Amino acid sequence: MTDFEEIGKEFLSFYYDTFDNNREGLADLYQEESMLTYNGEQFKGQESILKKLTGLQFESIQHQLNDYQSHPSLQDSVLVSACGTIFIDKNENGINFSQVFLLAPVQGSNSYFIYNDIFSLNLN
Repeated sequence: MTDFEEIGKEFLSFYYDTFDNNREGLADLYQEESMLTYNGEQFKGQESILKKLTGLQFESIQHQLNDYQSHPSLQDSVLVSACGTIFIDKNENGINFSQVFLLAPVQGSNSYFIYNDIFSLNLN
């Protein structure tokens, strides 16, 4: 497995586990230049994005990842596409979702931050 594939795999595991158990823990993944599109609504910057994510109204959530792909991108960034099913408040009927991340390298570090995050529920 090449580096970009491993980066994508490890990122998705961390992201969805943190989202499901402690959304506040996602703060360090976003920076001021980050942008989130959440079902057509756009949010820019760490504070705005975290306000949206932590303000989602449900008691519990579980992401089940069905498939993902990672690709190398410009300037050492990594493009990650994921699709799966979300189970909200222990409802057995999941909702399909797709999500695309552009992970940009943090200068002077071996880590990445989310530069772009596009999330969509697939309700059809």
